[in-house]
Amino acid sequence: MLSDFRLAFRALTKSPGFTITALLVLTLGIGLNTAMFSFIHAMVFSARPFPEAGNVVQLYSHDRLHPEDWQSFSYESFRTLRQRDDLFTGVVAQNMTMVGLGEDPLTRRVFSAFVSANFFDVLGVQPRQGRGFLPAEETPGANQRVMIVSYPYWEKTGFAPGLIGSTLRINQQPFTVIGIMPEGFSGTMMLIGTEFYFPLGDFDSLVNETGSASDPSMPNLMLVGRLRAGITQASANSALDALAGHMEKEDPVNLKNQSFMVGDLPRLGAANSPVDEVENTVFAVVLLGLAGAVLLLVCLNLAGLLLAKSDARRREIAIRLALGSGRGRIIRQLLVEGLVLSFAGGVLGFLAALWASDLVLSLIATMLPVPIYFAGTGTWISLIATGGFCILATVMFALAPALRLSHTDVLTDLKQQVGEDKAVKRWRWWPRHPLVMAQIAVSLALLITAGLFIRMAHMATHVDFGFNAEPTLIAELDAHLGGLDKTQRLQAYQRIETQLGGLPGVESASLATAAPYGGRRFGRSVRRAGPEPAADATPSTAAEGLAFPALWNAVGSDYLATMGIPLLRGRGFTAVESISPTAAPVAIIDEVLARKLWPEGDALGQFIQFGSDDDPIPSPREIVGISRPVRSDMFEREPRGMVYVPFAHSSMGTAYVHVRSRQTSPEAVLNLLEPLRHSLSLTAPGIPVMKLRTFTQHRENSAEFWALRLMTSMFLIFGLLALGVAVIGIYGIKAYTISRRTKEIGIRMALGAKPGQVHQMFLREGLQQTLGGILAGTCLGVGISIILDSVFVDMAAFDPIAYSGAAICLATATLLACWLPARKAALVDPNLALRVE
Repeated sequence: MLSDFRLAFRALTKSPGFTITALLVLTLGIGLNTAMFSFIHAMVFSARPFPEAGNVVQLYSHDRLHPEDWQSFSYESFRTLRQRDDLFTGVVAQNMTMVGLGEDPLTRRVFSAFVSANFFDVLGVQPRQGRGFLPAEETPGANQRVMIVSYPYWEKTGFAPGLIGSTLRINQQPFTVIGIMPEGFSGTMMLIGTEFYFPLGDFDSLVNETGSASDPSMPNLMLVGRLRAGITQASANSALDALAGHMEKEDPVNLKNQSFMVGDLPRLGAANSPVDEVENTVFAVVLLGLAGAVLLLVCLNLAGLLLAKSDARRREIAIRLALGSGRGRIIRQLLVEGLVLSFAGGVLGFLAALWASDLVLSLIATMLPVPIYFAGTGTWISLIATGGFCILATVMFALAPALRLSHTDVLTDLKQQVGEDKAVKRWRWWPRHPLVMAQIAVSLALLITAGLFIRMAHMATHVDFGFNAEPTLIAELDAHLGGLDKTQRLQAYQRIETQLGGLPGVESASLATAAPYGGRRFGRSVRRAGPEPAADATPSTAAEGLAFPALWNAVGSDYLATMGIPLLRGRGFTAVESISPTAAPVAIIDEVLARKLWPEGDALGQFIQFGSDDDPIPSPREIVGISRPVRSDMFEREPRGMVYVPFAHSSMGTAYVHVRSRQTSPEAVLNLLEPLRHSLSLTAPGIPVMKLRTFTQHRENSAEFWALRLMTSMFLIFGLLALGVAVIGIYGIKAYTISRRTKEIGIRMALGAKPGQVHQMFLREGLQQTLGGILAGTCLGVGISIILDSVFVDMAAFDPIAYSGAAICLATATLLACWLPARKAALVDPNLALRVE
């Protein structure tokens, strides 16, 4: 075997051009697959950040009569369940929410968890420094104001040595840091996790929107338990169902018809109902499939090069067979050569993947409001996967050429002269190198897909979404994080709206509960006012009481004008309606919802009602205005209907203040940022300002645009990698085959062929391959485009610019790869060519 490796190294060093080309494409293909596999493994398969994770389960509570209705647990239920030491070695409670971390001059939202005192003990992970929570700190209302920070937060501080014992300002309140969690601990989730941990005793003081932690009528805790050895989920469910019946007798109001069960712990989130994570697996398969397509191109590339190169080695193999080497020995030697190439490319690919994953992680971390717990590709499992990709690639690109080359006619090949290739019979219209056409086809399909995403991203910034907010600025505030109750919040927001609207250069200002691209959308079911249909009724029309889903937004009196939304009929809200919770209930709906509710007449002046428990004012609302439909989500295929209500009818803690500049130039809008920041600090010093930016900046930094850019970049990278691999392969195959046809070129030129004719002959061959590949790639791209068009809004499955641009780009690159070797062939001296032997 050692002799095989020595011969392999000797053979590869004798062909430096082929070796460099092979290493380059293998680095791209294996490196990309290593990076994708590392991410997918972390998302779907990696071990939890705590020991014996297979015994850790999520507890759920649902209605026996309505199994689709799930709810969280109350603190009292948690206390009862954690006493079941016959089923669990421990049960923990948690509630995840956002808190405001004061970082001058703005407040940053931080994903945090309120946990029971036994949280870290049950999971089996203790703080790296400091201590965990004490039982006294868990008691609802204890308000000890202590916290534990995650390792990523400690890393952000530069591993500050004095972090333990320091004070952080959370929701405008001082909290003492008592512990730092170890590296890699992400709580009960994977890939993402919480940045801060608070004891349940601080829940009431920091979260004043969902009721007290001790209120049994406001269940707001999610429970996680560690099963005892020998206890299965099925046996635990039987015992929990019986326990739920006993608990219902003790609390028949809050636990009526409730049944308890356990299920698998979710990997990518936390919820009070079982989560089907099949979509995560499908997404992972798609990503790995894209990376696999690039690796397939690499293997097609190398297989084509080896098949072209094999003709030059027929005489060498024939001599070895004549001297007694068996066919198996020849195949083994050729596979070892491929294995050496693969592992050399694998080492380079692993290093490239390590660098690329670190770069991507740093970019993603700046966009997400949660810390990322991903070790990158520098893990043992990634190293093993790289070795697997190397072996797979070897089989894919080296086995077929090895089998073909070992099955040779010894006598015929011994007569072959050096520089002569064996003539291969083929169908007249069959291409000389079909693997090249396959590479071109797959490359074009990926380029078309990337082009469609680029076009969609361009259209998303130029499509008419129904509003004109370009000359506006937006401030995101959260008075809830400032500790204000509903009345105080409304008064503070009114002062801010009035103050900002009166600034020099400001045309108008208005409050809103939700903002386009803000990541927060609120839905309501809307129907005509009147008696609610019976429970067993199935209304089919609006007149019969059919309710329609619509988006809901609580806004100020000048919202439509500030956002540039035309009012088609009727009027907007008055100042009194906007600021007074006791004013007459009114609403403005868009034209889409108006046509749904009153298809036979005018909705203006009619009355609507929201679904049960959806409206703080359950009385009917008069429709005082009809607005133009808007799309607040770039992935929304068409407007679904919108209802605007006065801002005073909102109970949300978060508010957006939209400020419209009198001047529409981008410079004038930017110049208003500092006056707005100064005015906010004076008008509402205790209210956290989460964001303050122009609307253009707000849109471009939104999660939707970030997701679109990520998908666009991903497909573009895949497409460009595929293009690069195809071009390298085409150039290598053309250069090598032309060099093997030197004698043929000499004969043609000796018989009168001109250099230009030789040049055109090879270009014509390359053009035939390119056109065939483009035709096949276009058909493949159409199929992919139709699938994507059914998922994404504003993606045209037959966008001529994307198709033509991808085809022109690929054709130019491939023809250039053919032109360079053809040009070299045309410059061959026929006398030297005929004396090449």
